[in-house]
Amino acid sequence: MDTKDITYFLNAEQEFCNAHPTYGKMSINKDSEMTFIGLDDRAYFLIGRPFAKYCHHTNKIIENEEIYGLTLAERVLLKMFYCEHSVEFRDDYYYDKKNIPQVISEMFNGLNNIVKKAPLNKDKILYRFCCDYDPNDMKVGDVITFPYNLTCTNFDWHQDKDKNVYVITPLPDGNTKAHNLYEIYEHGDEKQVNFLRETSFKVTKIEKTKGSDYVKIHLEEIA
Repeated sequence: MDTKDITYFLNAEQEFCNAHPTYGKMSINKDSEMTFIGLDDRAYFLIGRPFAKYCHHTNKIIENEEIYGLTLAERVLLKMFYCEHSVEFRDDYYYDKKNIPQVISEMFNGLNNIVKKAPLNKDKILYRFCCDYDPNDMKVGDVITFPYNLTCTNFDWHQDKDKNVYVITPLPDGNTKAHNLYEIYEHGDEKQVNFLRETSFKVTKIEKTKGSDYVKIHLEEIA
């Protein structure tokens, strides 16, 4: 499914703001604490009008967006994903996955289209230096499917003692679903690689990291 154009996203965030006029205003909760109305809604970020913000700042080609055929909407989505909104592109961020707003589903679709346009990855090993919300309760032999575009890198940052790590073996011979997003636009020196949505992996080994409470989870991509 093609990525919606930028007008769709701009209109959708305007409609969201119109539908939630009190979001962002101060309120007193049941514990008599001051809080912002709407913070319990994972789509709350839309009141900051990120599409309008990044559309305003995406007025020139930075690297290879044009070479790989990114639309204006896809350039905006990539900027959002690279900067402060990466978590909002994860299905597991949302409490009610059956009722995710359509505009957010279109964000997922747009990012997946961007990943498809990026060159296919050819590395033998990839790494994911996990965040707190990344699953780590797997067992050897488990098959795990990531509904979102799993982000990793081809560079070992040696952060094993600070966090859990996925050590990923992609499918060889051009069969992997991993694409080099950094070849479109490199975010710092991260060498960011992303898998297409719904990529599956088998857990082949789990090892404790010496001198820490963290683990290395070895994943092999499966067809």
